[in-house]
Amino acid sequence: MHHQKQKNMNNFRNMQKVTPEVIERLEFILNELEKENCTLEIKVELHEIEEKYDLYDCIFEENDKKGVKDIKGNVRVPAMYKDYSLRYAFHHLRKAPIPAENEDGKYALIKADGTGTPITSFEYDWISLVPFTSLFIAEKNGKEGLVSFEGEVIIPCELDSVSKGLPVNGLIELTNDNKHGLFDYKTGLYVKPIFDQLEENNDNVYVRLNDRWGYLDEEGNFIDEADEETWENCY
Repeated sequence: MHHQKQKNMNNFRNMQKVTPEVIERLEFILNELEKENCTLEIKVELHEIEEKYDLYDCIFEENDKKGVKDIKGNVRVPAMYKDYSLRYAFHHLRKAPIPAENEDGKYALIKADGTGTPITSFEYDWISLVPFTSLFIAEKNGKEGLVSFEGEVIIPCELDSVSKGLPVNGLIELTNDNKHGLFDYKTGLYVKPIFDQLEENNDNVYVRLNDRWGYLDEEGNFIDEADEETWENCY
């Protein structure tokens, strides 16, 4: 059920179709945003366009296969796959791969450069995006892991869940067998799920290991809360 919900996440509002004039203005705004002296008015105008118009890639069909085009009609992926679990807006994630589904119902990451070339094998049951990162959550045989935009397996599909919410301070929460861990998106630190509880406390990660509460140091090691001298080096 949650898969279908994610497929429709870009269609929850009845938005207007973009016109050539809107696309031309959008491209001007995007160029302005790259300048150091970009004005607040430009940012506000972009937000207004985002709110009013559907800027997402569209799915098209040819010979019972589906492909992906952007709002200008450029083919990002030829009509060669069964379906896709994500679409991107014209001004977001232009270099990111797209998760595509083959005829066997398996997903892989594919290039969105007009070729549709796979960069991973078709081995996953579902692939979704971790918001505001360059990471995907990959699902296989009821387990989840993390895969980079380059197709590199960051964490194998061995976890019960990877947080699908917005990473807090770059931290992605992980769970397995009712234990908690984290992945630091900024540093790449992987703390395996061994803790009984995990929460944020005054911008620090606060964890419980059996009956002891404490913090994590910069290498992910447990620091007992009684050891106050080490707190300044903790997450």
